[in-house]
Amino acid sequence: MPRRRTFLLLTACVVGLGVWWYRATGSARLIPDGPPKSITVQVYDEPAMAISNLNSMRSVLKMFRAGRPAKQHNCASRGKIEIQFADGENLSMGFGPGHDGSSYEFGMKGHVFTIDLSRFMNSMQTAGFEAKKFPTE
Repeated sequence: MPRRRTFLLLTACVVGLGVWWYRATGSARLIPDGPPKSITVQVYDEPAMAISNLNSMRSVLKMFRAGRPAKQHNCASRGKIEIQFADGENLSMGFGPGHDGSSYEFGMKGHVFTIDLSRFMNSMQTAGFEAKKFPTE
């Protein structure tokens, strides 16, 4: 009996640690660490806009790396972001307003993440985009 209890306790700890690790790392684990070469943002059917300033690109990546896991669902993206890294790796993300009015959601590689709406908007404005171009509902 003690062996079985020990096994179950150990299994529960490993599962708990795995869940904690997934939630603790969020979107950062899917975004390459290397420096960005270019970031292109497209909202709806508007012309694509590019971020060319390295500090602005780093700020946008920092914001996206802070994403928390969100429940998987089938909402259509309202825009897309294409990131090319200096090592040649590319990352594509769809994005749109969250369902609670206080967040923005983005998806990549089969995962959906959420970020605070004000953080998303501030990051995009700092990068040179007009906040009114991004849908909020």
